[in-house]
Amino acid sequence: MKRLFFGAMVLAALYAGYWVVGSRTVEGQAVSGLEALQNDGWAVAYSDVRTRGFPSRFDTTVTDLDLTAPDGSRYQAPFVQALALSYRPNEVIAAFPNEQTLTIAGTEIALRSDRLRASGSVGVSTDLPFREATLEGEAVAATLAGTETTVLIDSLLAAVRRADGDDPAYDAFADLRDIALPAPAGTLPGPVDRIMLDAQVLFDRELDRENMAEPVPPLVTDITVNDALVVWDTMQIRASGALFVDVSGYLEGEIELRLRAWEQMLQLAADSGLIAPGVLQTYQSMASGLAQGGDELVLPLTLSDGAVRMGFVPLGPAPRLR
Repeated sequence: MKRLFFGAMVLAALYAGYWVVGSRTVEGQAVSGLEALQNDGWAVAYSDVRTRGFPSRFDTTVTDLDLTAPDGSRYQAPFVQALALSYRPNEVIAAFPNEQTLTIAGTEIALRSDRLRASGSVGVSTDLPFREATLEGEAVAATLAGTETTVLIDSLLAAVRRADGDDPAYDAFADLRDIALPAPAGTLPGPVDRIMLDAQVLFDRELDRENMAEPVPPLVTDITVNDALVVWDTMQIRASGALFVDVSGYLEGEIELRLRAWEQMLQLAADSGLIAPGVLQTYQSMASGLAQGGDELVLPLTLSDGAVRMGFVPLGPAPRLR
């Protein structure tokens, strides 16, 4: 019995020592990460970094966090928490406060949410290869400072995970529901019901600690849009296709758009001032001819030579990723 007791005491002491060393390591990594931002030209301010959660957790909290990027973008929060089980330190949950502030291009945005959480995991190896990350939120509101301009999102889910296979490919998924846009009452047909994206992104190298520390981090080479969907009242836009990045960094390839209730889309665009009322009939005639009298309009978009075209009609510049 004494041996069992002393054995349990030794194990408890060893585990307590492990937790102390582990908590200090986690705190040190958090501080090192903040210092790395400073070395990259960020302005970093916080009041405290502390880890609690003995015996089963490493719960690290950074209080009064204030980060300013070299381009002037800024993030402020009363706290940010990183939560991990002590026996699974490679899987982390990040908890955010109900109120945060973002400043982008000189515009301050107040973020409010009932629940905003992120989680992520890396492989158990010295390179720490990325495995998956998820962001979830409920009742998320973004308000421009000094105005009543607010975007409300009832629920959001975004996730990225390492795809199966040898190629450095990653599955990406996003799903936003009930998005209320700022507009005078009666000018929009209610909230956007759903915005969804299911895609796969191929990089030239794995997303891991070693490659991310290189002067040039892993670059996107291909994007496959399995399905993209926007549902708004009776209107629906669906897209799919394959794209690659050319030598100049522009996206090239083809995307097929399928539009339902396209007549309502054109009318809404005219009512919102996106197209001039005088050319509405012209657009309606063109769309009717392409749809051949049907309710669904199929538009093949081609991205090439740094431009987006629908047939021979130029629509604008193509996205440039590098």
